[in-house]
Amino acid sequence: MGSQPEPRKNRVIFDMNTSHPNLSYEFYYLLRTEFELEGKLWQEPPSLSNFQKPSIKKEGIPFDNDKRLFRASTHSLPLEKWPVFQKCGWENILACYTGHFAGDDVRAEFFCSHALLGIAMLICDADMSDLAKHRVSIPLQGKDRTVPDEAVFELVPENSPERELLKIFHEPDNGSEQMPGPVCLAAFRPQFSTRHCRIKPGSSDSRLVPMQTASDAPNPIFAVYGLTHGDIVRAEERNATWPGELQNFLEGGGSALLARILPHLIIRGWQFSRMDMAAHDMRRFLQEKCAARSETDSAELRCLPGQKLSEGLQEMATLQAHAKETSGQLEKAVKTLEVHRNNTERYCRNPWYCLLKVF
Repeated sequence: MGSQPEPRKNRVIFDMNTSHPNLSYEFYYLLRTEFELEGKLWQEPPSLSNFQKPSIKKEGIPFDNDKRLFRASTHSLPLEKWPVFQKCGWENILACYTGHFAGDDVRAEFFCSHALLGIAMLICDADMSDLAKHRVSIPLQGKDRTVPDEAVFELVPENSPERELLKIFHEPDNGSEQMPGPVCLAAFRPQFSTRHCRIKPGSSDSRLVPMQTASDAPNPIFAVYGLTHGDIVRAEERNATWPGELQNFLEGGGSALLARILPHLIIRGWQFSRMDMAAHDMRRFLQEKCAARSETDSAELRCLPGQKLSEGLQEMATLQAHAKETSGQLEKAVKTLEVHRNNTERYCRNPWYCLLKVF
């Protein structure tokens, strides 16, 4: 991609959290470079593509030719402060687009809010036991009062297939110190289903709200992941080299592993949520139609004129066509995700190599 690697800094010692010295967290934002809304094509400013060495923290880096990835600054302050830093990261993106839209902040906010596919929060700590201590709470706006006021994300249980989405092993061949254990990427999930929720970033605090039903609605997702990276504090006290090598492998430029893995996870979640919503609405609609048809007895059917029967058959054929279309879209989305998974494996390189367990 040609993006510029950023100079390494000590992620842990900078603003160290004394309760969790190895804790750090950051946010990834994935936006489309163009989208269609009500028959009109919206595109990002052409000047965003003029950078030979784009920065993931400033103007973002291209991804898959039709998306742009941003990463906010890394923080180690108490996790409860995450909404402030997530909001700051989003405001920086809006400011970037405002500048490239010739100062038009209204257009920039409209474009970014509709181009956003999702926000991924990455929590890093020494091991799984440390990750299990962290909780991420986000306000939840439901359609009725039966929905809790907030969604609380926690590390998935040990028996979950998403406990180890990715494992990274370190085998240096130059005699340097080896990292004690593998790096693991795991998912955080809310205590109850938020399957039909989208994140609503804005001037106020971000929150989860019900998904919009329009086919061209952006419906960006919010996802939380955890990453174990060993005891970096102790390793750096011994002047071990593997913490710096690991950070460069994970974040050192546009071809870094996290800049490839996390966008694919965002795309997976975004595509699944849209297809799940479409399938859910179609299933509910068909159930309502079937229930209405079942209430019509045979005697009433015999009394219906031919025109009414013909219209009923045409409606059933239309419903069947819509159901097949939804099924075909879901199958296409699954194949796209499989391609993304295969492409990601190309970015694993020695002395670090990866095992994609679930993707």
